[in-house]
Amino acid sequence: PPGTDSMVDFYRRLAPALPGRIVVFNGDTDPCVSYEGTRDALLRVGFKEVQPTRPWFYNMTAAPPELLARKDVLFGGLLASAGAGAQFGGQVTDYEHGLSFVTVHGS
Repeated sequence: PPGTDSMVDFYRRLAPALPGRIVVFNGDTDPCVSYEGTRDALLRVGFKEVQPTRPWFYNMTAAPPELLARKDVLFGGLLASAGAGAQFGGQVTDYEHGLSFVTVHGS
């Protein structure tokens, strides 16, 4: 409705007022909410980019055998008995006032 703040207004006002970080995240394969739209909205906030877009990684470790033996068949389809090491997790861009945009690969 007219006069209602958008998320752009919300981030523009809130980020400088809060200590710490605000992390806005999006899946990079989400068919309903494209990460490009979220990224473009954050660019409209107008904060200076302080760290350019870069990949982030996570360490895919092996799940303990006892966990694999007792987990529900519908839970943890990506759990494995062997570690796979560093895995691409997505991308991150940092803006001033502690605002970050993160994509989560494969979601």
